[in-house]
Amino acid sequence: MLKKWMASIAVGLSLIASVRELAGTDRVVSTVFAHGLGGNERQGFYYTHAYGQGNFPIEGAYRVFNFPDYQDIRISCLGQEADIATLYKNVELEFDAGTDHIIIGFGVSRGASTWLNLLGDQRFHNFVAQRKHKVLLVAESPFDHVQVIATGIAKKFLLGYILPYSTLNELTKKWAYPNYDPHGA
Repeated sequence: MLKKWMASIAVGLSLIASVRELAGTDRVVSTVFAHGLGGNERQGFYYTHAYGQGNFPIEGAYRVFNFPDYQDIRISCLGQEADIATLYKNVELEFDAGTDHIIIGFGVSRGASTWLNLLGDQRFHNFVAQRKHKVLLVAESPFDHVQVIATGIAKKFLLGYILPYSTLNELTKKWAYPNYDPHGA
């Protein structure tokens, strides 16, 4: 697991080197970090302190923020609408003042998935295109589906012996993450 994580960091570092080459001296480069489920803005600082400035895929200003569910994960929408809106607002705050910036989007788990969803958002696409920004995404272990969480919880507590996994998945989604829309963005 650690080797896989370190490999993704190495890929991120090589991408950042490419960004530095592209940026030249006249482009603003900033990173916006999106934390994972159950995390908060401190998770972003953990990454920088664990590797030290210069050894971590960030450049320029570093914005961290909290998703609305950072104190209660039960209100999470797991990278969907409310999370996308929160991330978009923080990107706007960081980059609205100028043009021709390089935005490094860094996300972990749910934060990575939120970045992926934001990249597909038309409003964000227009924001980037109108201001001639460039976006680089470093996605660390993107969260893919609530069923993965539900199955993990069921296996951890050996609940599969009591109810079928499909039933446990539905109960976990409805109980633990009522704002999650299986058909949402």
